[in-house]
Amino acid sequence: MAKKDFKHLTVEQAIVRCGELLIEKANIPLLLADKLNRKEQIALARNLSSPNSEEYMLYAKGAANGELDTAIKLSNLVGNPKAKDAFKNLNEERRRQAINKKLHENFGLGEDI
Repeated sequence: MAKKDFKHLTVEQAIVRCGELLIEKANIPLLLADKLNRKEQIALARNLSSPNSEEYMLYAKGAANGELDTAIKLSNLVGNPKAKDAFKNLNEERRRQAINKKLHENFGLGEDI
């Protein structure tokens, strides 16, 4: 998604859209720099990591919707042998990202996802 696509969205809508696209939370304040001043960007970064915040819930809602859309689209393609390979590769990549994220969070190892 191009940064210009955010111009017509509210901050809340942009957070949901970032969740749908699974954009890293740390990048969201940067993408919304045209809409937020520096203090608001810092607050947004903090709130995206706080499970009790509205921003966290908006991102989570978007992420859930994005994953559901992806699963539906992939399930519609399952009859195609190439789609099965793509689905397998996507699942492997998600597993790799989850493992790297936990390694980074817990031990400072692996890639920062």
